[in-house]
Amino acid sequence: MLLPVCAVLLGAVPALAALPPGAQRAKEIAAVVEAAALRLDRPIESVRLIEPFRYDVQAGPCHLEVRIIALPPKPENGPAPPGPMPFRAVAGEPDCRP
Repeated sequence: MLLPVCAVLLGAVPALAALPPGAQRAKEIAAVVEAAALRLDRPIESVRLIEPFRYDVQAGPCHLEVRIIALPPKPENGPAPPGPMPFRAVAGEPDCRP
């Protein structure tokens, strides 16, 4: 009787530690907009996911690529804790065409 209860409890631990998929994406999009806004002199009109960790930002006739770069966990902190992946958003050069 105790074995099935332990199996259920142990099986539930990873599920409790997992981050919902939309939460990471929301953090990425916010960082993409912030990084792109520093490079563009026009209002941002759209953000499009091109492939994992690569976004295209449009502002008028300008396009800008922003990449999400995963940051490795710091060795002194031990293994990465559950939760959002640490990252930084790196914006490329704007491509503005008339």
